[in-house]
Amino acid sequence: MNSTNGKTMKMMSSQLFAPCGINCGVCANYLRKRKPCVGCLLGIIGKEPHPKCKIRLCAREHGFTNCFECKTFPCERIKHIDLRYQKSYGISLILNSLAVKENGIATFMEREARKWECPSCHERLSIHLPICSNCQQPNPFFPLSRKREQSN
Repeated sequence: MNSTNGKTMKMMSSQLFAPCGINCGVCANYLRKRKPCVGCLLGIIGKEPHPKCKIRLCAREHGFTNCFECKTFPCERIKHIDLRYQKSYGISLILNSLAVKENGIATFMEREARKWECPSCHERLSIHLPICSNCQQPNPFFPLSRKREQSN
């Protein structure tokens, strides 16, 4: 944990950056208290969290840790999931991947740790949930929260 402005910031491991560009550290499945997911990259290294994930299997079959290492990036599978995440959560997995490619995983994950900290209780927010699972305050990065703020 690092201290910034008197607050405690929980760091995120670079092993939480999934091959497709998702930050597993802000995934609702990873953050849940009962039977949490271990993260997609850890699945490549050892455990099998999502044995049927075609993106994860493709990266492993081609010897890549991240899809952006592939000459066909972004492929149709990545474009499809990127579009879904842009529409549902306001996040581009392609842009996440390009940021990691350009600046490195450590820099990306440090920025993500600051971004996804609940402003009220300082616990980790989920990209998939409209409220903080700890204090129930609105998640300011969830698309519906942003739309409400813009209409006020």
